[in-house]
Amino acid sequence: MIYKAIKYILENDTDFAAAIGTDSDSDIKVYPIHPRKEVSLPFCVFNIEDQNTNPTKDNQGVNGVDIVRIRVTYYSTDLDELVDIAEKGRIALDGEKAGGTFNTVVIRSIDCERISDDFNAAMGDRGSLVINTDYEIWAEP
Repeated sequence: MIYKAIKYILENDTDFAAAIGTDSDSDIKVYPIHPRKEVSLPFCVFNIEDQNTNPTKDNQGVNGVDIVRIRVTYYSTDLDELVDIAEKGRIALDGEKAGGTFNTVVIRSIDCERISDDFNAAMGDRGSLVINTDYEIWAEP
């Protein structure tokens, strides 16, 4: 599943990992869908926005590639820190544009489609600044 690959790419990029930091369990603060525990800012989450699959007609499984759209969302109270983390995350994922195998998941390509910002009043004591980065990923099922 694509979650394993995205987590692997981000956690294994030394610049990104150093910028985002670790949580109380010494895990790099990258979480699929939602942090599984209470975690301090900054951190990032990622989720599938859309996935188009390619089933075969012969009941032998799937072929081709899935087109997966994911969103990586970064949270911080400091704008400079947020921009730095988001840029490092984009460099880590864009660095794999040509694809490869990441934590057993075969990715053929990763392309950044758009970036937006936001504010989340529920995060932190005074809210959190947010950067969303959307990607299109072609991955083998």
